[in-house]
Amino acid sequence: MKTNQELLIERTTRLKKAIALEKPDRTPVIAWADAFCANYMGVKMSEFSSNMILSSDTMVNTFKDFPTLDATEVATTAPDAVAMGFLSKMKIAGRDLPEGSNWIVDEQERLSVEDYDTILNMGWTPFYMKFLNEKLGIDVQTFFAKIGEATGYGTMKFIEAGIPVYSVAIGPAIPLETLAGGRTMAKFIQDLYRMPDKIQAVMDIMMDEIVAQTIGALNMSPEKPLTVFLGIARGAGEFLSPKLWQRFTLPYMVKIINSIIGQGVVCNLHFDSCWDRDLEYLKQFPKGTCVFGCDHLTDIYKIKGTLGESMAVKGDVPSAMLAFGTPDDVYNYSTRLIKDMGNGFILAPACTLPANAKVENVKALLAAVEGK
Repeated sequence: MKTNQELLIERTTRLKKAIALEKPDRTPVIAWADAFCANYMGVKMSEFSSNMILSSDTMVNTFKDFPTLDATEVATTAPDAVAMGFLSKMKIAGRDLPEGSNWIVDEQERLSVEDYDTILNMGWTPFYMKFLNEKLGIDVQTFFAKIGEATGYGTMKFIEAGIPVYSVAIGPAIPLETLAGGRTMAKFIQDLYRMPDKIQAVMDIMMDEIVAQTIGALNMSPEKPLTVFLGIARGAGEFLSPKLWQRFTLPYMVKIINSIIGQGVVCNLHFDSCWDRDLEYLKQFPKGTCVFGCDHLTDIYKIKGTLGESMAVKGDVPSAMLAFGTPDDVYNYSTRLIKDMGNGFILAPACTLPANAKVENVKALLAAVEGK
């Protein structure tokens, strides 16, 4: 029987080979499994959503029951931190929602047109810290300390169990995601047409600070993460014309990706929404420096056909199938992906493992990589 240290090395090696487009001993399989773990372990969603240490323990204990999983996508669960990235509050069970409810972003217009000028005058970071305190009611110093503590704790617990942590989130990927959340998507799109030059100036200031903070965090880390999480959804071409996308998404996306791979770290491109139109623009990055993770809205076969020579692909078992399909549905779909994608493929649920995924369907997904 292998020790946890041996399992950690085996799983990490398997993942690194897939990322490098080499042939691993078998297709690696990972999951972003948070709310599913709470339901699986019978932990109250109100407690899981508000206690990051408890969330880490719950996820580690769940993963121990599914030893075929090669990695967890994240080490802890912090719903409020996710909402902060969209200048929004998060509704969670026991605080804003009934017990058992999954958390949901409470998107409202919290960022005003006048705030653009404030950012230009005072800089992004001072504005953001003030915004978190005054608009979201977050004690910044205390909250970030808790996130750091929980992330370190969760990472340690997973590593001790022989399970690598696939990704670490440092900050927002591109300014558009954050601004669109604070303004609401509809009003932000209007801003792009009404005041494009001002929006670009704000984004430029934000991007310089985001890049500096990202590089600083990587340089301060005692050990480089396996990948850095970069989440873009609203910045996908599904929501923007080619002209807007090339001005307000592309240059910022390229800048943050280059800053991360320049530090010798792989980018986990967690790109939700449909990217079919613009996949060609991702061919510019060196081989093995990025992984494209899709949520089933981008055609995974088109990703492989366009980017398969330069980056690995992660996905793409649909949430609806995992929640409402049969084990045969999941097994057959997963097996087909493993066969068709070949090297440079990581099997995973599309985006995240849904809270209501059937346990037998999760087992079917794992059986596919084992060839059972």
